[in-house]
Amino acid sequence: MTVRHRGGKVVNDPLYGQRHLFLVYKQKINLAVETKSECYRNTVNDRLVNLDTMVQQNGLLGPVAGNFIRNIYTEFVTDTFLCSLSRCSGEPFPTSLLGVNSQSFCQP
Repeated sequence: MTVRHRGGKVVNDPLYGQRHLFLVYKQKINLAVETKSECYRNTVNDRLVNLDTMVQQNGLLGPVAGNFIRNIYTEFVTDTFLCSLSRCSGEPFPTSLLGVNSQSFCQP
């Protein structure tokens, strides 16, 4: 998915795929993970972590494995996710996108 900032329209480019990297680390012990409600104001910021800090704080070893995937833009799934993040965070995420997160049910 690409976003043109003129008018915030989504342009579906079939040659573009969002790249994701998965890394697997060895754990010495089971980790205690803090859980939070699904929808709250800091939902976007709380999903972002510093990898080096997380590895150090939890005594992780590695990475011992990893993989890449490419995820293409799919209107229903991607738009629903962007709408949900916009509603929960109280502001358009990642920016105001006409017809995606600008609709009334995407507002807090």
